[in-house]
Amino acid sequence: MGQIQINGGRRWAEDRFVPNTFLTYELPDEPTDICLQLGEEDLILPGLLDMHTHLWAPPAVSSFGIAEEKYYATGFVGALDAGTYGVDGWKAADRFWRNAGHMHIKSFLSVLPEGLTIFPPKTPTMPEAIDVDRYVQMIRGNKGRALGVKVQLGWLPYKSVTTDTQLLDICRAIADGSDSHMMVHISGQCMDPRASMNAMQTGDIITHPYSGFAHTILDERGRVYREVFEAQERGVLFDVGYAGKHFSWKVFKAAWEQGVGFDTLGSDMATMTYRTENSIVIDQFHILSALLNCGVDENTVFRALTVNPAKYLEYMPDMAKHCVVLKKHAVDTVAIDGQGDSIPMHFAYAPAAVIHEGKLLHI
Repeated sequence: MGQIQINGGRRWAEDRFVPNTFLTYELPDEPTDICLQLGEEDLILPGLLDMHTHLWAPPAVSSFGIAEEKYYATGFVGALDAGTYGVDGWKAADRFWRNAGHMHIKSFLSVLPEGLTIFPPKTPTMPEAIDVDRYVQMIRGNKGRALGVKVQLGWLPYKSVTTDTQLLDICRAIADGSDSHMMVHISGQCMDPRASMNAMQTGDIITHPYSGFAHTILDERGRVYREVFEAQERGVLFDVGYAGKHFSWKVFKAAWEQGVGFDTLGSDMATMTYRTENSIVIDQFHILSALLNCGVDENTVFRALTVNPAKYLEYMPDMAKHCVVLKKHAVDTVAIDGQGDSIPMHFAYAPAAVIHEGKLLHI
């Protein structure tokens, strides 16, 4: 039996970092002891939570979602699947995650019955063909795992102000009828952003708020709409939903300076973005490092990856069971957004060790 001792660095304690003297973990499968010496800027966390993922499961026909093992191996212990599966395939996907996966996974159902099981969608279900009652019954019958319904405004082949409005109204009816929530993708929406904000209620999630596509949260003068602040004040959560293409540094900086922060740091990773050639998104650590380079304080970033999503998922990672060590490295690169703009990156964090329940997955 071996043991790993982690000396130095800073460890996460509830909602902030504190100095670490040493931590030890028993490793029954390791033949020798390991000593990991950290610098004062290196970080130790009890596993991370991604509030906007797309995960693979058997109902998928195309390879859109990512296998959860890729998240788990880099220190993620929980995730929210953001509408990869609709009412037709959700139950099978949820059963697979519960019985075959390592991570704590909950999910939103896509408002499209077929979800994203065939991607990209060529003939998605029209709004008038969506059965609200069927969704309500599915979500009511799976409380605690099906958290609500997800809609992607301004995205489908038939997109228009009319269809955006229809889909959002359908989602509102499903969420209200099932006593659940809705997650709304607003990047590229056709409808007035004030209207989509006004439809959101406490516990709902806006994702991609910093998109650079049409009808953003900024008016023509670059000012945040009043309705955005009102949504935050009534308890609507804001998820970064980075995804590369759904993020703009210009919008983010303008919104951040005016007081529009984020609650969760969802990555919105899919197979076409995760470590693929020419992708502007490498992984979740690239995203969090970019925000830190932009000047967002580290407690805000890591609260959005730990305590904030933990409340929503009702799952708090335990440092006694899970540990991810992030080392800070000097780099000379840029973080590019969906409009081709970039910010310089002078440092980046990457996993140096991942331990889950006595198993050393990475070092």
